[in-house]
Amino acid sequence: MAVTVNFSVHSKTPHGLGKIHLKSSDHKKQMESGISNNFSRKQKHLQKNTGITNIHHRRPRSIGGACSKENESVVPILRHDRWTIITGCMNALQTTQAINCLLKLLNQPYRFYVFSKKSKTGHPMTELITPGKVDCKKDYKKIDAWKYLFAGYKPKQIQREINEIWLDPYYYLKLDFIN
Repeated sequence: MAVTVNFSVHSKTPHGLGKIHLKSSDHKKQMESGISNNFSRKQKHLQKNTGITNIHHRRPRSIGGACSKENESVVPILRHDRWTIITGCMNALQTTQAINCLLKLLNQPYRFYVFSKKSKTGHPMTELITPGKVDCKKDYKKIDAWKYLFAGYKPKQIQREINEIWLDPYYYLKLDFIN
């Protein structure tokens, strides 16, 4: 017997993540997509199999990001929640610093440096951009979120995904291995 699932996303919640309302022919279920690891196995399975996604603003709207094709990535909602645990609403420089702090905690032999795509010389960005808000201050939550997002990835794969999906489109990360 097939179950029809309808959903709608409402983006006016405290963290801008949205609420998801799920309805099936058998029962009504409401689930909030806030920053939480408290999803039941059934809810995670339902999200995965219904393709529930969220729009990620690569430059957060709270610091001047636009609702444009260039600034938006459509990502699975659980991955978006994990990214938000790590970065909150940070700008590109803050995001890079947060990632490098995690890499240090995880004893990884590499770090990232952020560059502006506007710069012709390729020097690290020097322009001041609006600082963003940090939501999560607990390292163990950030580490769990990082592992959820990038477990099994090689450093180049992490770099590519962050540059193509997560980071402000006017900036990019470069990888550097520590001696």
